[in-house]
Amino acid sequence: MSDSAPWTSELFRFDEAYAVQEKSLATRVTGGELAVGLHGRLMLPRVYSVFVKLEIDDYFDCALEPELVFHIGSELDGSNLETSHFRKAIAAISPGMEVHNYQFWYGKPSSQELIASNGIHWSGCRTRV
Repeated sequence: MSDSAPWTSELFRFDEAYAVQEKSLATRVTGGELAVGLHGRLMLPRVYSVFVKLEIDDYFDCALEPELVFHIGSELDGSNLETSHFRKAIAAISPGMEVHNYQFWYGKPSSQELIASNGIHWSGCRTRV
């Protein structure tokens, strides 16, 4: 992405978006947060396993996304990636809710900005298994 050009999703490639996301997550981990989830895109302490009261004033244009939470009961190390191994690794499935700031700064929402601004994801709530 050129430093002199205005930011648009057409100029921001997916690999660049993921690179920005990785740098952001690394900064958060350095600051004491813990990456969780299959790809480490959710951050503790903002994942709740019990019912919590969230304050609407903590969010900008709050968005809610229903999710399925897969509880992995055995280690997936990258060498056993066949469908049968994934199915055997699932210990339980529960409902969850992703709560985040729905804020886009560069005009029309794009997948690239959503990926790059992983920091807009604020909270994840799931029920107990």
